[in-house]
Formats: sequence, structure tokens, C-alpha cells
Amino acid sequence: MRLAAPDLTRFAARVLIAAGLAKRHADACAATFVAADLLGFDTHGVAILPLFTAGLESGEIARDGEPELIARHTAHALLDGALLPGPVVMRRAVDLALDLSMTQAIASVAVRRSANTACLATYLPPLAAAGRIAMLFVATPGSAAVAPPGAARGAYSTDPIAACIPTSGDPVLFDFATSATTNRMTERARRAGSTLAFEALLDAHGQPSADPACLNTDPPGAIQPLGATHGGHKGFALALLNESLGGALAGFGRARAKETGTRAGSACFLQVIDPNAFAGRDVFLREMDALLHAIGSAAPIPGGPGPRIPGQRAFAARRERQRDGIPLHPDIPPLIADLSERYAVALPVPLPERDDKMDGFARGT
Repeated sequence: MRLAAPDLTRFAARVLIAAGLAKRHADACAATFVAADLLGFDTHGVAILPLFTAGLESGEIARDGEPELIARHTAHALLDGALLPGPVVMRRAVDLALDLSMTQAIASVAVRRSANTACLATYLPPLAAAGRIAMLFVATPGSAAVAPPGAARGAYSTDPIAACIPTSGDPVLFDFATSATTNRMTERARRAGSTLAFEALLDAHGQPSADPACLNTDPPGAIQPLGATHGGHKGFALALLNESLGGALAGFGRARAKETGTRAGSACFLQVIDPNAFAGRDVFLREMDALLHAIGSAAPIPGGPGPRIPGQRAFAARRERQRDGIPLHPDIPPLIADLSERYAVALPVPLPERDDKMDGFARGT
């Protein structure tokens, strides 16, 4: 099943509005979710709509309002997300960082109390298109999904890191958790009744496991750090970097949440660097291109496809999916069908079945 990106965006926005989100915020969230699907990050695209609608209905995600600018200085700022949806808050943070970087070599924005930040990779390409290096660090102080090395219980969040680096072609782009897998990936495996590709988890007894069911026992298991059994100390160290730049630097992490009795949401740190302020943008691009050429021309493993630059597949997928539609992972149609029924929003018509007179939606809408 393939859906046109504009049709899927309209569907997602209509669902969010039906769940109570202000229209301007629903449009921003829907565009972000579909941007993730276009890039191939399909566990954090429209697949997370149920998480957002549940949060809107429970009050965990604010339905309206604006992020609050707590402080703005020459090269840095602090933004309070007021528990608004992550795409709303992060788009504001990106705009703010880009504005600061117009006059500064390095600009930084710390964000606190954002609701779920969704797909980090979607926020950074516009910064690279403006010639900036962009790095994003996220922590969720209210989560205890990941066990530090030596522990059998979770103590901190999956703490993703993302970066986008300009080149003369597609930018380098990566977005990964500092845990061995993600909450969304384990949820998908659990819904499918399958196991993970490797032992990314620990069961309740602290033993490595690939079965996502171990996260729902009493007591629960946990996700291992990136590197799992043999290199988890490295993922753990990266997570501590995230936690310090996110929750601690923004001033609303575990300690503040406990003191105030309020939810911390997610905490983020966005840093933007202008290469032109250093050796120069042209020099930077020439060096990046030389590096990517050296990597791309490395001899492949016999019978293998050869090395691939982070982001290479994502941007190729985006071009193809903008042209031919977004293929839905088998896990997604049941999720959006449930939302369609719950909120009385018509499903988008798959591309092969489309009738131009229906504007990509089922009859009667």
C-alpha cells in the first residue's frame, strides 16, 4: 500500500484536530510525521499518531498555546515547550537557532518541557540547507526504559542523538537512540508477536533477551544501552552526554520534576555551527566531499553492497516517495484504521485505487 504524502498529511492533521489539538499545531505535527515517513523513519512517522492522540486526550500533551522563550542572548537561548507537541516546540527551536546563527559562529538552544519530540531527523535538514552543521540531543527525564551497565532495571531514557552535516550533495544525516533499540521498535515487535533481531533487552533477571514481552513483566525488564552486552558502556556514556545537555542544562530534569510534582516531558539541546565562521564554507564542503569520496570508494566486502553514507538512503527514499507515494509498513494500516474509526476521519485512498475526483480521500468526506 502506497499513500500520497499530501493525503497522509491531511489525514494525520484531521485526526489530531479531532483529538483536540489546535489546527495550526496539528498541521505542524502532521507535516513532521509524514516527513519522517518520507525519509524512512517509519517507527516515528504516522505510526506514532496513537501515542499523540492518547496524550492529547489524557492531558499529557497540551492542546494549544505557544512555547515560552525564557531567555535569549547573543548566541544562545532557553525555550520552555509548555508540554506542547514536540514538532511544534522543535520547529520553534530550529527557527530560533537559525536566527541566532545569522550573526554567530555557534548558536545553541536548550529546550525543556517539550512533549514527545517525534523524529529528530526531520528537524535538521533545513539547517543543513542553510549551510549549517546541526546537532540535536534529547533526553526524557520521566522515562526509565534503559538499564545502565551492571543494572537489571531501567534508570534513564533512550536518549536519541541526531546530526545533519552539509555537503555539496545530500547532507550527512543520522538519528539514533543511545539505547540498543527504541521504545517504538519494541512496541512494533510486540504487536507483531515477533522478537528483535538481537538481544537488545534485559529480562527481569538481568539476562539478555530479544523478546519484547520481557518489558511487560512484573518487575519489568529493560532496554540495554547502545552496544548491548559487549559495548554498552559506550552507549551509556553517550546517554549521559544527552542527559547533561538536555535535562540538566535546560534546568528541568528529574530533580526539578520531583521538586515541583510536574511532568518534565522531553529536554533537548540544539547546536548550530556556521562553517563560514571558521575555515570557510567552501573549504568545509571540499573537505567533506573528499571524506565522503574516500569512504564511498573503499573496497567493499566481497559480495556486499559497499559502504553507505548516513542519510544516503533516507534522501533517496524521500525523492522516490515524494514521486511515487509512501509505502506503509504492515504495522501501520491497522493503526491508522483504528484512528479513522475512532475519530470519524476517512482514510486516504491508496494510490493505485485513487480517483482524482475524490482528492485522495474516501467518498463522503
